[in-house]
Amino acid sequence: MKEIQFGTIRIDNEIMAPGALRSKDGVIALGDSGLMPDHNLRWIYHDGKLVSDRSAIFGVNYDELEVDGLCYGKSVVIDGMPFTVRLMEGDLGKDPPSEVDRFLYEHGHRMHEAAQTDSYWCLSTEATPPMRLFRGGSYLRGGRYDGYCRGDDTLGALGYRPVLIPEAFNPQRAHLLQGKHVYLYGPEGFVDGILSEITDYDLTLEVPRCPPSMAAFILIGCASFTRKIDRYKVAVNRDQVRCIQLVQAEKGR
Repeated sequence: MKEIQFGTIRIDNEIMAPGALRSKDGVIALGDSGLMPDHNLRWIYHDGKLVSDRSAIFGVNYDELEVDGLCYGKSVVIDGMPFTVRLMEGDLGKDPPSEVDRFLYEHGHRMHEAAQTDSYWCLSTEATPPMRLFRGGSYLRGGRYDGYCRGDDTLGALGYRPVLIPEAFNPQRAHLLQGKHVYLYGPEGFVDGILSEITDYDLTLEVPRCPPSMAAFILIGCASFTRKIDRYKVAVNRDQVRCIQLVQAEKGR
């Protein structure tokens, strides 16, 4: 599975529509999924990370993102899943290419909406404060929206595009998670379920007959490391698993 929809962008815990212009001041944060699917963020699986398919919100400046811990790496839990959230690395003209350039090369052809191509703040090792880097565009329109501006500048067309890095267990320690709800991340995608069986070669995931709300169990993008056993079970090639993410139980359960 290469895409998943979950989590929300919030200001002072109020859910904002993805890709919208900020309508109020307050603390910016990522939170659990909302009841309305249109309010939940979409993520693209890329290079072991989940990248928002668009700017989550516009009209925010780099300095306030930094104050709220969203630039360089902050631990967050969304729908019971632990991540580190940060900005994409976007330095221009790098060899090897920057994280933004690699992402656009692979996925930029799918970026058509304004919220997907308009500029967003990025990490940079070359920008000298108070100047900060922003990137934008798509694979076919690269460079049109790249540049630098002050970190305290707030522009309506400049947004916040988060990256989630799963906080995960080493696959060699899979035995510690047997019987628990996990996500298994492979080279091209991921799959989730209950880790029911462990062998030297495979990890078996099982979706309960009444699956949890976040259980995806769709094998798009996972053919290289999964094999469906039956309607409720899938075997995963252990050598292809990059990391295992434990889905934390909700408080009070």
